[in-house]
Amino acid sequence: MPQSDNSQCRVRYNGDEIVLKGASEAIHREAERIIRRFACSGTPYRMARDGKHRVVLRAGD
Repeated sequence: MPQSDNSQCRVRYNGDEIVLKGASEAIHREAERIIRRFACSGTPYRMARDGKHRVVLRAGD
């Protein structure tokens, strides 16, 4: 599995949310990777908020 470059992206887990902060391109790339990884799981993540330097993913039904 390819490794992601988290040097420009901070990830914080808050219960059913994942908050990514950092450079716009890096956080959006990491958000897409997380969404794809959990797409078929019992708790898939969806984009809840999308900003230039902050993205929030929320566990959905």
